[in-house]
Formats: sequence, structure tokens, C-alpha cells
Amino acid sequence: VKARVLVATGGADPMVPPKQVGDFVTEMGQAGVDLELLSFPGVLHSFTNPDATAKGKETGLPVAYDETADRKSWSALMRFLDE
Repeated sequence: VKARVLVATGGADPMVPPKQVGDFVTEMGQAGVDLELLSFPGVLHSFTNPDATAKGKETGLPVAYDETADRKSWSALMRFLDE
């Protein structure tokens, strides 16, 4: 991987548990990938989707919108792209 990589994840996301995130970070580091990881404590999967909370309630999936994480991850993405 030659491109820089930005990953934003929910710290409480059971679909992508912390061990999996940690293993990914380790693998990217070993491969020399320029990786930036944002992890939002207490945040579930699909945190940037305003419809996620309703969908989670409807389906029982562990998904929920988080306005703060959404805003921070969007800001980080815009900064990342500007760089």
C-alpha cells in the first residue's frame, strides 16, 4: 500500500472488535503503511449514518449514529484530504 490510509472506528463496535483493529494496525505498521487511526470510545458501528440508530433498533444490529464522532471523523477526513 503506497497511499496514506485514514481509518475511523467505533471503540465499542462489536463488528470490528479492538483486537481486530489492533491486529490491523500491527499489520499496516509491519507493511510500512502510513496509517492514521481514529478510535471513538463508546461508539458503535455505522456512527456516521444518521439513520443508523433507527436501523439498529429495527434490526437488533449493534449500530448507532454518533453526532460527535461523525463530526470529528468528517473533520479529520477533510484535513487528511487537504494534506
